[in-house]
This record gives sequence, structure tokens and C-alpha cells, in this order.
Amino acid sequence: MRRNLFFLLVFGVAMATNAARAEDPKRLALLIGNQGYTEQVGRLKNPHNDVDLIEASLKRLNFKVTVLKDANYKTIDIELKRYVTAVRRAGTAAVSFFYYSGHGVANPETQMNYLIPVDVTDASTENIWYESFQQSKIIDMLAKQAPSATHYVVFDACRNELKLAGVAAKAVGTQKGFVPVHDTFGLLVAYSTAPKETASDVGVGSGPYAKVLAEELLKPGVEAVSMFRNVQLKVKASIGQDPWLSFPSLPAVYLAGNGNAQSSPTASRPLEPSRSEIAQLCQSVAAMTSQAVVRSLLETYKGTPMERCAAARLDELQKIEDARKQAVTAPTPPAPRPSEESETKRRVEAERQRLESERARREEERARVQPTLPACPDKFSAFRGSSGELSCHCAMGALKGYVWGTDTYTDDSSICAAARHAGVVADAGGPVRLRAAGGRSSYQGSTRNAVSSSNWQQWDGSFVFTTPIISGSTTSAAPSSQAACPADAKAFRGSGQKLSCHCPAEAITGTIWGSGVYTDDSSICLAAVHSGVIGKSGGTVSMVALPGQASYPGSTKNGVKALSYDRWHGSFRFEN
Repeated sequence: MRRNLFFLLVFGVAMATNAARAEDPKRLALLIGNQGYTEQVGRLKNPHNDVDLIEASLKRLNFKVTVLKDANYKTIDIELKRYVTAVRRAGTAAVSFFYYSGHGVANPETQMNYLIPVDVTDASTENIWYESFQQSKIIDMLAKQAPSATHYVVFDACRNELKLAGVAAKAVGTQKGFVPVHDTFGLLVAYSTAPKETASDVGVGSGPYAKVLAEELLKPGVEAVSMFRNVQLKVKASIGQDPWLSFPSLPAVYLAGNGNAQSSPTASRPLEPSRSEIAQLCQSVAAMTSQAVVRSLLETYKGTPMERCAAARLDELQKIEDARKQAVTAPTPPAPRPSEESETKRRVEAERQRLESERARREEERARVQPTLPACPDKFSAFRGSSGELSCHCAMGALKGYVWGTDTYTDDSSICAAARHAGVVADAGGPVRLRAAGGRSSYQGSTRNAVSSSNWQQWDGSFVFTTPIISGSTTSAAPSSQAACPADAKAFRGSGQKLSCHCPAEAITGTIWGSGVYTDDSSICLAAVHSGVIGKSGGTVSMVALPGQASYPGSTKNGVKALSYDRWHGSFRFEN
């Protein structure tokens, strides 16, 4: 009841609008945003924001959208094949929209363009050409395997931040950009910058190309090729970056409708913001410290549900500013002549304040030298069904909110309150790691570490923490109080590290490659069942990270099918 009442009161208008938007089976999109690269490759800050923006626009145009974030080579390969199959089966008049935001580079020796997956760990050797994904493969698959569709293929890549060095840098020289591609029947190919040039990753909330593209997509009465040309001109005018287009003769497609009330997919429904859009904006606004920026957002979203988020944050910032000014200007009354007793008290209080100040200074210094992590989102529901881990930081003030479950929590529980309940952070907060765990039929509440969680019945999404439990925290006596196993072993690649962790029953899912020795992007818990070290009810496993193997033969054991795969960079085996 409390869920239904909350959604009816807060999101009623947005839900009614979303209900009117049915996905068009002939409009499909695959969006890839890669930013979680190693320092040796060059980290990016905006690709996740880029695909979120494009996803929001395309969904408002009735596209069925698949989003991949921080995808490795194998994930891109598998999901691209699924996507092309879906587009082909959509038949004639299908519209396909492929968008990639992340690192990309061209090999001048072969004149081949490559998209760089996040499992490429070093950009200084020729391995970058062997471990990256050929752009031509994407174009060929779309053109040859789904020839009846009209395809729009966008590469928002070749970022300045790519750290080419060594052999790869000598081959590329000073140019990191893509080389142009030939016109391909049925495809429009767009680069966010000119051939052999790099694109910018600057921008608050998204990259500059993605921001303009997301806005132009929603304008009715504009044919798609003209829309991309408008994006070119606006990006060029705003930052001097010169986007590039390649296209043969294409049928006229009006992505936002041609302006006719009978034909426009959006003409009869106002483009109200969706719940996810409101949540994303409100999270971003809550972290802003500039009154000028928040005031600008308040004007931009006036008359929409998002106006309230901006207005509330502006009010908070104004109160903080007023309090600061008052503290600076408040007059100090003259101190009375102290007696001997009051002087002793004053010295004791001064020493106490000095020690408190020194403690705060040490805490600040310790926080400054620790790795910087993004603040945890309020809830995990946006990551439902994801296969990777989320690493984020829980601030002391964020350890509050509703929690349902124990050890395994519903994905609409407060992440940071659940972290304190689970004992993976102290009262001062701290970094956490967590992953999706699938739905469960029930969630048992409990009180631990001064946090009370509630019972709940069936719920379709949940999460567990993979962070070790801190010393002194209260935990259950069940084996699940041990740190939960991560989804895969990629984080341990090349370390030779041994790991003991717990596999709950709901984590026995995913895909695995190999037998006895598994690729390090295989599901650890499903591989443990395949190898026979635990049953399908879960249990504790001990594993060790190994170097990459030349091949991984598949097999079916203990009711689990493992697939075969060729050479892969890292692997693991169990020592139970």
C-alpha cells in the first residue's frame, strides 16, 4: 500500500504520460556508453550521461531501447548480434538507431577504425588493435543482415583523454580520430567530430554532441538527415567541433513526426518528463553548489515537475549562504574578566576544541588522500538486471531512508541505509561495492547496527553488498554474513590473488565460458555450481585469479551449461 500511495501522489502525471507511449516494434535502438576505463587507457566522465540522454529522447519517440554501460568486447559482440537479429525480424520500414559514446581510434596502417571496450587495460601496445572492436563489423552486420531497415549509426568517440603511448602512439602519431567510411546503402553514419580529429568529453551532465542530438531528436517536422545536419551546425557553433556525416540516398524518416497530427508519434501526447528523467535531474541538482547554475535550471524547467527539485535546492543554497554571512558579520560581545575557576574551565574547553579541530583536520586529510568515488544514488532500482558491480561512496548524512530485507535488500531500499544495516560502513559512512541479485519471493526485516529494516513480500529486484563487513558491526550468523562474491573476477585480472566469498542462491545466474578454468568475465557463482564446489542453494567458495588461456572448452556439468571461447585475457579456478 505504501508503494502504491507514494507513486500515485508523486509520479501520477508522469506515469499517465508514459502509459500513453507504446513502444513501436519497428523502432529499435542499441546505445553503448563506455567510461570505466583504466588509468592507462584514460577515464571518461560523460558516456553514461550521454546514453541516458539519448535513451530518454528515443523512448519518447517510441523506440525500444537497449542500453549497455561499460561493455567489454564479449558483451558488445553478443548484444550486437541480438540487436541485428531483432532489427531484421522487425521487417520492412524498420528504423534502427545505434549510438556509441566512449574511446575509439583508427589504425593508420590498415585504415581500420576501432571502438575500445572497457576490458582493454593498456593503450601502449599493439594489443589495442587485437582487443578492440572493429567499427566495420558493426556497419557490415547492420547493412547485410538487416538490409530492409533504415539505419542511423552514431559514433560519439575518439575522445581527447585516450592515453596512447609506446608502440601504439608511434603508429598513430598525433591523430587519434576515426578515418572516414564509404557510403553504405541504407545507413547514415555520423561522427561527433571530423575525421582524424578528437571529440570533447567536457560538459556538465553530458558531452556537447549528445546534448544537442538529444534535443534535436525531439523536434517534429524535421526529416532525419536534416536533423543530423542541424546537429552538425549547432555543435560547430557552440564549441568549434565539426561533426561529420556519410549517407547515400535514404527514405524520408521523421523521427519525431512530420508535424501532421495524424502521423506524428508525439503530436497527440505532450512530451512530459519521465520518472527516470525527473530522478536523474533531481540527483544532479542535489549535488550542485552554484546558485547561478541551479537558478538557470529553474528557469529552463519552469512549469514542469522538475521545477520543484531546482527550487528546493536553490532554497537550501540560499539558507547556507545566509548562515555563512551571519556567522562572519555577527558581533562578538566583550568577554567578562574571568575568575580563577572560569579561567580553568576556559583552558579546558580551549584544549578540547583544539583536540577536536585536530581530529577533524586528520579526518579531512585522510579523506583527501583516499580514492575519489561518486556519491551513491539513493536507490539501486536503476541498475536492476545489470551484471556488473557499482562502486560508490556513502556520505555520513546519507545513512537514512527506508530499508526492506536483511543481507539481500529490495532495490528500492536506500543504498546507504542498507549499507549501515549490513555493517559494510560505519556511522561516518564510507565506500561500498554492490551488485544486482534478482527478485525474491520475500524479504525478512531485522534491526542491526542501529538501523531497522522491514519485511516485504515478492519484489522483482534486489541487491547485495560485496564490500567486506567492518569490524565491530552486527551481522547475522548465516554464511551470507561473509562478503558476497562479486559478479565476476575481472577486477582480479593478473593479480594471482585468492578470494574467499559467499554465493547466495539468487546469485547463481549469468553466463560462463570454460570448464575447470573459466574466463574472468564468467559468473563466479554459476561457475562454482558447474565445477561442483557448491550446490544450487549456494555456499562459500575459494578461488584464485589466473593468467589468460589460449582457449576455454565448454561443457555441461551439474545442470549448468558452460560455453566455449577462444583466447581471453584473464581466468580463474576454484580451490575448494
